[in-house]
Amino acid sequence: MKNFVKFEVKGLNQESFFNELSKKVCLFEIDRVNKNHCIFKAKPKDKKFIKKQLESNNFTIINIEHMGIFYKILKCLLSYGVIAGILIGSIFYFIQGLYIRKIEVWGNQDISDAEIIEYVDCALDSKLKSA
Repeated sequence: MKNFVKFEVKGLNQESFFNELSKKVCLFEIDRVNKNHCIFKAKPKDKKFIKKQLESNNFTIINIEHMGIFYKILKCLLSYGVIAGILIGSIFYFIQGLYIRKIEVWGNQDISDAEIIEYVDCALDSKLKSA
């Protein structure tokens, strides 16, 4: 559930680099695939710093992947289909809210029809109402 950034890098002298880097930022789940290939995770706020350090120490960045619930939600919200669906749905909801199809008052014996119409006219802000 926690958000993190997963780096996949290639380069030499990984142990000394990670020892120095771990003093400045929080690294976790460092997995060495082989002698010069490594996968590790870090906090999202440290991504730019880590990327800069990797490039300055001649590491090849193979992949940077964002993981966690925040990034999954963000990815869904940034897809064009979801944005178009929300926009079209909001427009239809707004338009249908302007129209009142029918108002029925049941069980009314003490109040006149004129008083009910006057109350509805004052209570509803819509300009497109019909009596």
